[in-house]
Amino acid sequence: MGKFLRVLQKAGLVEADADDASAALEAEALASVPSMPDAEPAAPATGILSEAESRIEESRSFDVLYAERGVPASPFPAEKLLKLVDGLRAMEPAVRKAAVLAMDSADDNWTIDDAALDASRKIKALNETKALLVQQAASQAAHAQERLQAREQRQSESLAAIRQQIGDLEALMQREVEKATAEKASLGAEAKSAHEASLRESARLDLEIARLQEVLDTFVPPAVVPSGTPASRS
Repeated sequence: MGKFLRVLQKAGLVEADADDASAALEAEALASVPSMPDAEPAAPATGILSEAESRIEESRSFDVLYAERGVPASPFPAEKLLKLVDGLRAMEPAVRKAAVLAMDSADDNWTIDDAALDASRKIKALNETKALLVQQAASQAAHAQERLQAREQRQSESLAAIRQQIGDLEALMQREVEKATAEKASLGAEAKSAHEASLRESARLDLEIARLQEVLDTFVPPAVVPSGTPASRS
């Protein structure tokens, strides 16, 4: 408790007997800070995840993320230490740090080393989760590219089939046009042939009529023979 009292004296909460006591306290606090290795960011994971594995879930609780990464329970979690520090925000940083160290020394139920180890483990877990997010995003991009290529392939095949159908229809249309043209030409030729035959036959009949008319003109007076009535002979 003597250390904690000196911290309160340093913070101005109680009167100090001497300035060198506060200076000694700060030096002691700085010297007793636990040294923890920095948690290096996890390297991005490699490999393409399945579509189910690459689905990103946002806003999941940190407890779930820590559990997925196997972070063990801590006797004194980093969050609890941060809550304690937040309660001392009004103090200067050095004084606040000394106060927390004094509380650590005065209470055997917790230690800053536990909180520092917990923070290091959780930072490592969060960096691994960030690396997984990068892998998930890359996997989704890879799956999207695969689907895009498959879609382009289906589009290419569909367009080729449609073009083939269009070509077949155009060929069918051309054959139909040629057939219709030939039939129309044939029908025209038949009509022309029939017209010419009619003219020829009419001309032949006209010649025969003229030849027969000579009989009437020669031997039957026009007045005696009514039009269309054969002449009677006595």
